[in-house]
Amino acid sequence: MFAQSLERYVVSSQGTEVEQPNVKISWTVGEPVVDFFQNSSFMFAQGYQQAYIVSPTSIPQQATTEAVIIYPNPCKKGITLTLTEAPKAALRLRIFNLIGQQVYETNLTTTSTYIDLSSLPFSDYIGVITDENGKTVKTFKITKTN
Repeated sequence: MFAQSLERYVVSSQGTEVEQPNVKISWTVGEPVVDFFQNSSFMFAQGYQQAYIVSPTSIPQQATTEAVIIYPNPCKKGITLTLTEAPKAALRLRIFNLIGQQVYETNLTTTSTYIDLSSLPFSDYIGVITDENGKTVKTFKITKTN
């Protein structure tokens, strides 16, 4: 038999630790209370405290542009692909049909590029812009109509 086990922990930015000769108390704001005791001189709540620190990591911004304007979409013969900024690195555009076959490929070297789709049948297509490392920068849908 297989079972699932869930560990409780609190991600908190507040808390501290106090140590006296015979006592050590640590606390975290937001810890769930599982036991509670109170009398006339003090109140004590016991709960789970995280056993490790969870630190968020930063995600670096991509060096390439993501601001892309595609028009007209839907199109009859082709589209104009405009980057709002000059490419900071080599960008590549690939267009795929709906069964995953690549039907067009070009490098994007200027801020505005016309893509002739007149040889393609009427359908929806997926455009993918990648950087020089092959990482996807932008994905978009193109609709070609009659």
